[in-house]
Amino acid sequence: SAHFQWLGVAQLMRQSRRTNFNGRPMASLFSHLRSISARPIGRYAIAVVSVLTAGAIRLALDPFLEFSVPFITFFFAVMVAAWMGGAGPGMAASILSGLLANYFFVPPQYEFKLEGTDILAFLLFAIETTAITQFSQQWKQRESLLRRAAREVFLKEQRLRAMVDQASVGIALVDRTGRFLEVN
Repeated sequence: SAHFQWLGVAQLMRQSRRTNFNGRPMASLFSHLRSISARPIGRYAIAVVSVLTAGAIRLALDPFLEFSVPFITFFFAVMVAAWMGGAGPGMAASILSGLLANYFFVPPQYEFKLEGTDILAFLLFAIETTAITQFSQQWKQRESLLRRAAREVFLKEQRLRAMVDQASVGIALVDRTGRFLEVN
């Protein structure tokens, strides 16, 4: 009885991990984002929304941070844009983030002007977000290659299994001790 109760708790915990704060399955949220990012306009929309969200968060933190770290919230926006959209949206998010941070969070405020150490901070931000975008792009390319390779291995295994199952002679797989592992 206690075993079945524990299984119920474990199942509830697994299910709660797969839902968002509205109780909707997380998979549907991610599949929705994937469907948006399937079109070029959707990829760039994700970039713009992520940058605007980062800007709003930075604006909310402005009373605490003032001018000390103008780019701090924009790194994540670039990561999201690069991961969901690729190199183009990642670079667009980087440029838009730099402009937004410069205009709102670098003195003098509400001007596109860089002076002194702000130039170095802006250049470092540009280099780091370019690197983030490139690493993300390389990761996605490798992930795609791995998925393709895994699919090919799966299909080859299915063909081999079908050949063994349909063979007119007996085929057996045995271990070193002579014990049968598989037989057709």
